[in-house]
Amino acid sequence: MSALWSFVSSPLFDDRKRAALRFAFLAAQVPNGVDDAHFDAMKQYFSDAAIAEILAVVAVYGFYNRWNDSLATPLETHPRETALAHLSAHGWTCPLYPSAAADDLPCLHPSGSPSLTKK
Repeated sequence: MSALWSFVSSPLFDDRKRAALRFAFLAAQVPNGVDDAHFDAMKQYFSDAAIAEILAVVAVYGFYNRWNDSLATPLETHPRETALAHLSAHGWTCPLYPSAAADDLPCLHPSGSPSLTKK
């Protein structure tokens, strides 16, 4: 998971995977960063149906993120620990609302209660 941050230069990823990861990364940005050149790169490796499926996955997870952030959905212990271990060094910060499973984990709201207020 940590190698995803360096997918452009990592030997773990071939050109096909790099095209998909670049496309997904740019599609998840606001504003969207995908342009015709990115679609052309994807078409070298994927069918139109596969490109649509990759984009659908990006869009659905973008929806989930916005939904859960807006409703302050508690983050369970395992996803929290995984994110802290692999994403913190790349700028991810834990949500301000408490975990559903363990209130003693780091990155809880100081009051210990759910908060819809973001920093």
